[in-house]
Amino acid sequence: MQPEAAQTLALQALGWIAADDEVFPVFLTASGATLGELRARAADPDFLAVYPYVTTVTGNRFRCRGGDPEEVTQRLASLFRKRLGPDIRASRV
Repeated sequence: MQPEAAQTLALQALGWIAADDEVFPVFLTASGATLGELRARAADPDFLAVYPYVTTVTGNRFRCRGGDPEEVTQRLASLFRKRLGPDIRASRV
């Protein structure tokens, strides 16, 4: 999937989730984001590059399907570094 197509898909999926009154609060809780943070993150290229491929999150493990595994890993690490600091590392298992 080309980056532009992935970004479009991510924004469409986010719009679908936001429109569902039952799913959206669960999504916010699972993502750890406030509504304001989510708006800011939705414009982040790293978020847009990763979001279409994340299928489940359990604890600190993200299961992804599709995309370039190395790029998804690096983009996830970048997202967490922005929020938590430079000592964050990501690895594929």
